Amino acid sequence: MPIKIEQILADFEKASGRRSSWDELWQQVVDLIMPTREFNRTRTGGERRRVDIYDETGPNACLTLASGLHGLLTNPGLQWLTFAVEDDGTRINEDEQVRTWLDTIRNMILGRFASPEFGFNTQAHEVYMDLAGFGTAAMILAPTTTNSFGMRFQSRPLSEMYIAEDEMDRPRTMFRKFKLSHQQAWDKWGKLAPKDTVEIFTDPNSKGNKFEERDYLHAVGPRLDFYPDRRDRRNKPFFSIHIEMKEKEMVGEESGFDEMPYMFSRFEKASGEVYGRGPGIHMLNTVRTANAMKKTILMAGEKAVTWTRQGLQPAQTVQALNSGNRMDIGVELLALEQQTIKQGFFNDVIGPLPIVDRATTVEINARMQQRMQIMSPILSRLEEEFLDQVVTKVYNHMVRTGQLKLQPGQYVKCGQEKPSRFVAITEGKVIV
Repeated sequence: MPIKIEQILADFEKASGRRSSWDELWQQVVDLIMPTREFNRTRTGGERRRVDIYDETGPNACLTLASGLHGLLTNPGLQWLTFAVEDDGTRINEDEQVRTWLDTIRNMILGRFASPEFGFNTQAHEVYMDLAGFGTAAMILAPTTTNSFGMRFQSRPLSEMYIAEDEMDRPRTMFRKFKLSHQQAWDKWGKLAPKDTVEIFTDPNSKGNKFEERDYLHAVGPRLDFYPDRRDRRNKPFFSIHIEMKEKEMVGEESGFDEMPYMFSRFEKASGEVYGRGPGIHMLNTVRTANAMKKTILMAGEKAVTWTRQGLQPAQTVQALNSGNRMDIGVELLALEQQTIKQGFFNDVIGPLPIVDRATTVEINARMQQRMQIMSPILSRLEEEFLDQVVTKVYNHMVRTGQLKLQPGQYVKCGQEKPSRFVAITEGKVIV
């Protein structure tokens, strides 16, 4: 049964309405902490974005947290992924052939993640930035013909994403509203693009502007009338459809995915809310306060060092204006706010260890363990909503396309040390 466009648009309107209250909050985070993003405004390329930021503690703390998460979870310089056979009491993991087989699988998958063509490392950093600032991030493993793998990771701006959850608080349907020029739409869909787009490139007398942009909607969700015995792109477990929003018409062809291509991650989540909350939201008032304090201190400092003529007599000497301001108090108060911001972004936990004379290896390991205990609830959520999805989707794709040859009946545990999750490999399929 074809997907009904009217129902898709109705579901999108509901998801858009539920997200409307978040846009203003996210824009405030953009203004003071993440100036490279946008929600309620449209900027031109090269425009100055930090004109209202006087204190850089918030943006720097956000970047430090994002970099720390990247180094902890998916460090490109480390083998951050491990595989092990589910132990049935036979100590099979100690078998040399089993270890060799598992190491081969791990190296193949890590090789994909490390490949620049795969785009994971660069795109993952954008995900960590959104998690640190907004508390919510989106990424897609999208089909492509530009590399041998056939897929590529792409982070998606949160401003484009709208989510509908199921009864288990898991993302059920994902909507992405984005802009494409006529040229981009023609390159993507050809003669299946919108009518006015096709006219621009097929009618020599057309006066349309091929760089004019239009709004499009990409919707992905579970297909209700899925028939496992059928093998075609219109009968995948998840449907995929693009709609041109001006005419409310489908563009391209209806297709689908074997699994949800979007990954939707949250730093932490309040009860009853769909979108997450991160340190950028929690520290917003403190960052705003520090920004105002820094501006005041700069103005006071300017007055303190600016020379002025005292009185009205030309013969009087020029001297500094003594306003009686206590800049030292302002500096001390600002330092307290800056320290609070850094702590709110976990910079004291996830940043480099302080230099201590004569610290032993045991002491350093104990300090690192204490730090990880503080971060463990957050890391556990990110492992479930981000890492598990990332690894499983890559793993499944490599199995489906024959890039990863597996032996039926083997059981593999996939995860990052502890906790781990089990994945059963049977007849070339991954069963979670």
